[in-house]
Amino acid sequence: MKKLFVFAAMAAFALTSCDNGPVEGDYTKLVFNELCGAGEDVDKFVELYNNGDVELSLEGVTIEKDGGDLSWTGKATDKIAAKSVFLIQGTKNSTPNGLSTGFSSKKTVLMELSDPAGNIIDTFQRGEEDPTAAEPWGADLDANPGSWSRVPDGTGKFLQTTATPGAVNATEGTEDATLVQ
Repeated sequence: MKKLFVFAAMAAFALTSCDNGPVEGDYTKLVFNELCGAGEDVDKFVELYNNGDVELSLEGVTIEKDGGDLSWTGKATDKIAAKSVFLIQGTKNSTPNGLSTGFSSKKTVLMELSDPAGNIIDTFQRGEEDPTAAEPWGADLDANPGSWSRVPDGTGKFLQTTATPGAVNATEGTEDATLVQ
């Protein structure tokens, strides 16, 4: 009986001290906050915002571009504090942890943010897909020299603004009729 008790205590300790992967959280609180496709690849960025009240692990969170191109996957070390931003800087491998695919401020684009289970939790879409075109998401549009930012941070609609990577978004901006909101 004593051996059984010791074994049960050891098993309970092992279960409570194991790292079972990413911390569970309410990923519905995670959104795109600002996207900038202007400038050089190293200057382009995507910013995420955590509207929740607890830190989220971004391990397994993904961003897909144009309906299927995997562009970014969060690592175990990627975390986003409550009511804070997480910056993904650079495209086309111009920075170590940037997006693997580029995007342009003068083209159509579809960006989808998915939780670790693969559920789409937020979308940014500019323009419409043209399935008959050689590049279905590549139609030319007027260039945005800044970024598209939620005004206010995390909850507002996207407006064309001055880029503010990793900082509080602008408080006002210009409507972009090409955005699907």
